[in-house]
Amino acid sequence: MTKRWYSKNLRRSVSEVDDARWLLLREAVVAVHCDDRAALHSAVSRLAGHRPGDDRPRTWIEWLSRRRVEQLIGRQATRGDLSQVAGYLEDRFRQLIKDIGIFETFQIMWNTAPRPRIEIAGFELLTAEVAALGVLSGNPHAELDEARPELEAWCRSHAS
Repeated sequence: MTKRWYSKNLRRSVSEVDDARWLLLREAVVAVHCDDRAALHSAVSRLAGHRPGDDRPRTWIEWLSRRRVEQLIGRQATRGDLSQVAGYLEDRFRQLIKDIGIFETFQIMWNTAPRPRIEIAGFELLTAEVAALGVLSGNPHAELDEARPELEAWCRSHAS
């Protein structure tokens, strides 16, 4: 990818994905997969509070979501692809997230959002991004286990 989409806060210290936050992220994604809104909010709250102000979990979620969409469609996603994938997943996403749609969440994660229709940030945005990843996942345990080494390699190669 030529366009830098990942967090500006990615630094040398991100060369590995720490186990504590990885387990919280995994718990949150599994909660989405199980349609458990309370468990999702609980896990995301703990993930957000683990190291306040650290954007690395959002960067991981964005990378994992991009990877999953590329797996589903077989190529790097276009805006039209994102719209189509969002159309298939919107109802399930809206069972968990009421404030923003999945296509808008994709646009934020892919850094293609025009002017946002609503302001969303912090905990609400992190929750929406985790929910997007969760509804994209068919088998979150296996998919996350498979993706982690690739994510760690990507983080090492993009740490500044």
